[in-house]
Amino acid sequence: MDDSPKKADTRKDLESDLKGLVYRGSTWLVAGTVSQRIVRLLSNLILVRVLLPEDFGLVALVFAWVQGLVLCSDLGVVRSIIQHPRGDSREFLGTAFTLNILRGIGLWLVSMVISVPMAAFYEMEELKWMLPVASLSVLINALSSPRQVLLTRNLKVRLTEGISVASSLSGVLFTVSLALLWRDAWALIFGGLCRDAFRCVLSYFVSPPRGIWPSWDKDAFNAILNFGRWIILSSFLTFLALQADRLIAGKFVPQSVLGQLSVALLYVGMVRSLVSRGGKSLLLPIFAKTEGTVPERLRPRYRKARLVMLSTLMPLLCGMTILGPELIDLLYPERWAAVGFYLQCTIVGYLPSYILTGTGMALLSIGDSKGNAMVTAVEVVSLVISLLVGVLTWGLPGMLVARGISTFVSYPILASRLKRRGIWMPWLDLIALVLTILALLGGFYLKRLYLS
Repeated sequence: MDDSPKKADTRKDLESDLKGLVYRGSTWLVAGTVSQRIVRLLSNLILVRVLLPEDFGLVALVFAWVQGLVLCSDLGVVRSIIQHPRGDSREFLGTAFTLNILRGIGLWLVSMVISVPMAAFYEMEELKWMLPVASLSVLINALSSPRQVLLTRNLKVRLTEGISVASSLSGVLFTVSLALLWRDAWALIFGGLCRDAFRCVLSYFVSPPRGIWPSWDKDAFNAILNFGRWIILSSFLTFLALQADRLIAGKFVPQSVLGQLSVALLYVGMVRSLVSRGGKSLLLPIFAKTEGTVPERLRPRYRKARLVMLSTLMPLLCGMTILGPELIDLLYPERWAAVGFYLQCTIVGYLPSYILTGTGMALLSIGDSKGNAMVTAVEVVSLVISLLVGVLTWGLPGMLVARGISTFVSYPILASRLKRRGIWMPWLDLIALVLTILALLGGFYLKRLYLS
């Protein structure tokens, strides 16, 4: 008996299910991310009128190092739960819970050790106390419900975004209230801790543990470790890629300028957050399912995903680059006017990497975490060199623009890894780059004509 019609129907059902998941997930993802960005932007617009640029600069450095501690110890626990067949089992989740708690305690102890030398290196005495306090957020997040990650595994984006939006709102209320009372950088630190504590408590209401508590399973531990061995390196390199500008600028520019830069990076972070959350909440699980069931369909899905993201991101980024100073002048007090220029320089430096949006996630989704780590390693080494040369030669603007060089340096390795999997799309990359350059040139020309 010929089973081909039945298999065809199965494939159609699977494709229909995935399309439904993508549509529903995309809707909630966009709604949740946009809501959070709006809330954070409104909070920032209030806080810049209460706090000084120096306060923002100090806290930007603190949070950069906290994120570094988190990423440098990333075992890929969340990704393991999403991808592993036993990821939703009690043994696997209990082991993951244990690893997260141990990691949280360890990172807090490390923060206490490095706080003193960091304060001496940056010549900021406040770092000695702020870094250990801010690092408590790692431990708080580790205590969240162990079943919360299953919401992402099962593509329940509505619930995950609901938790994130509610947490963001609580964080804004706490931070703004403390800023009005204290009027110093500590308000930003404790506001973040209150937000994380609220999120932790909320996770138990939305996704109760149901008997899952810290435990240990050797097979689960080995599975997480095997998957995360390259994730650790990749995450460490990702930390440098994301925070190298703040870490280097903190040494070479005044604290107030670092605060202005942090506001410019807030706008870039809005776009980066959408890309990152889209990859983790949608692309990673969907690509994993596609690879495991219908491998020949990965390329068209990957191309479609990139086209959607590029058509959304690039007009937004080009618009922000062209109209950045006018936007900042409209929204911020005069003492923050320099943010507009820093915003332009920052986006220009980030544009090459945004053109390749989704490529790294594609490598991870098909299990090539080693290839992703190799690409990121080359990019980060060239990034640090470019940033140092840029800041020493042309100051902060030179450093921000020089970031883009690293993407071109690492591209040949990225292309070779994607080509092995049959998903390298050189024409898409080239066309996106050319169109972006033309859009920027045309936009600045029209702006000049209008102003003249």
